[in-house]
Amino acid sequence: MICLILQTLGVVALNPSSHEILTQADIPDTVLHLILPADEMFYTNQTTKFARYVKHLGARILVYMGLLTKVSNKVNLFDILGEICLFLSNMK
Repeated sequence: MICLILQTLGVVALNPSSHEILTQADIPDTVLHLILPADEMFYTNQTTKFARYVKHLGARILVYMGLLTKVSNKVNLFDILGEICLFLSNMK
């Protein structure tokens, strides 16, 4: 459910005119808490299966809003993309 919500917020964040509304709703600070390493056990019910996806989607929102400096030291945006490329290359 959290991945779906973050994906939706990411689509909304693609539109620059919505950045002010998202900032007023405190979305950047909320999303920042999701990508911190200490909080992943809280929102994934003690599993690490979906933590990478949550972090990736949260980081995308911040990048779309122009807040890359908040993300740069906390999550590697290209980590999950490398896994997808590896998966697709193994399918051939």
